[in-house]
Amino acid sequence: MNDGVTCRQCRADEVEAIKLLVRDVVLECYGSLLTDIQLDPDTAWQESWIAIRDGRVAGVVLTKGNWVKDLWIEKSARRAGIGNRLLALAEREIADRGQLLARLRLVAENIRALQFYISHGWREDRRYPHEMYGIEMVEMVKTISGDAALH
Repeated sequence: MNDGVTCRQCRADEVEAIKLLVRDVVLECYGSLLTDIQLDPDTAWQESWIAIRDGRVAGVVLTKGNWVKDLWIEKSARRAGIGNRLLALAEREIADRGQLLARLRLVAENIRALQFYISHGWREDRRYPHEMYGIEMVEMVKTISGDAALH
């Protein structure tokens, strides 16, 4: 795909740019729901995949075990296929670990994200209150395999 976007593993010198991107997107999407946003300082961003667009980090995805832990795309880069590419990388990474079922969670009010995941074959598994903030969360699942994650 020749759209000026490169997806690759994060380098150590890009971790701070990722943290800024995540903070900005969290504030944009959830600032009205959360009064005290605290990003987990132990998140292993150095293990993430990133999308570079116009020389900057425009998106990031991080997996752990069978979980898509984080998928964030900056506002100006949305609807450009970056989320599709990063999610495919995440699913492939999870499948490569031998996992058959991938999981993720999101804030229920984020209808755009919910529709995005549904359009990629994910299904809602359960809803529950967030452990710290009490807002409604959606846990989603997708059956994957090495072959399925490539499509």
